[in-house]
Amino acid sequence: MPEYYYKVIFDPIGAEKMIALVLPNEKSSQPLQKFVVTVDHVESITGIDFFSGLEDSIENQLEASSDASLWTFTSHKSTYKTESSNEPTSKQCLGVRCKNKTTNANGHCHVHQGQASGAVKKIETKTTHSGRCQATTQKGTQCKRNASSESRYRWQHQ
Repeated sequence: MPEYYYKVIFDPIGAEKMIALVLPNEKSSQPLQKFVVTVDHVESITGIDFFSGLEDSIENQLEASSDASLWTFTSHKSTYKTESSNEPTSKQCLGVRCKNKTTNANGHCHVHQGQASGAVKKIETKTTHSGRCQATTQKGTQCKRNASSESRYRWQHQ
């Protein structure tokens, strides 16, 4: 796991500006301004030339600057919903061995709706099948024999 990560931003709108941040890969209550560095610094650490497409004089000037006052840093509230909100909360599916989350009232995810009480079950109709057996052999290949007339498998595989 990396100890640090970086972010490099270029804003070409209006007065062109750049900013770079190198942040520790851990929880922090420090303001983002504390982690502002020059783009040149991040390039020296990573070996990446981030804005090679810019004219050299502009690139060199912007990459050498690290003025955090040109940028607006705002914090955002978490978007996670709490139990007291009006939004339905997700819960573990009641399906057999299922790890999906669901907000369905019956407690079953979309995969396990058939296991919910009162669910309408599909009635399978028997179809006749003639052709190659659909079983997989011990070697991992498809069986080469013909299937039974009522099934997709040879009698040995049923």
